[in-house]
Amino acid sequence: MGPRWFAVVVNGVGGRLTIEERHWFVFRHRDERNMDFYTTWFVEAWSAEAAGGKALDLVRRNLTEVSPARWSDWALSVEEVREIDPPSEEEPGGGFTWYPHE
Repeated sequence: MGPRWFAVVVNGVGGRLTIEERHWFVFRHRDERNMDFYTTWFVEAWSAEAAGGKALDLVRRNLTEVSPARWSDWALSVEEVREIDPPSEEEPGGGFTWYPHE
């Protein structure tokens, strides 16, 4: 049996984001906020443990490409790993759901 597919939910806490409010493409306001996030990544791996590690690496790489200096503030953890059927090409990739840090 070869590698299997997993959905891995990663939580990031403790970082700050610069939020820019715009109205009709005109800059109106900039604010820094403490924000956390959840993201789900679909990865192929030999085990659930390996899938968690691979997802963490992918999230770190993705965040570092956006802004290397700021993204290191987040503490990342694997919240859930579940085995899934191989994803189709129509399924979404990784995205981030942000929420205020409390």
